[in-house]
Amino acid sequence: MGKDKDDQVLKRVECALTKGWQHIWLETNSEATALAFNMDKLPWMLLPRWMNCKGQLVKFKISSIWREANFTVDTLAKAGATLQDNVTNLVNGKPD
Repeated sequence: MGKDKDDQVLKRVECALTKGWQHIWLETNSEATALAFNMDKLPWMLLPRWMNCKGQLVKFKISSIWREANFTVDTLAKAGATLQDNVTNLVNGKPD
């Protein structure tokens, strides 16, 4: 499960970089994922992509928070659970 969550975080970082964002702060409900990115301890198949992203970032912060303590994340997670496989919904600004 960790690899899948790491891959999803990495996809979000790559997406942010395509928008020209170089200062990124991500929150996750997984302490293990936050630790993996903070210590560059990702699975070997993700590490080259992460290092490429990291080289393009000016500032990157990833932290963990309980999902229930973050209303926006909790709402988005519930909405994401209803999406079909391989569907991504990107929102610029505050989600509804």
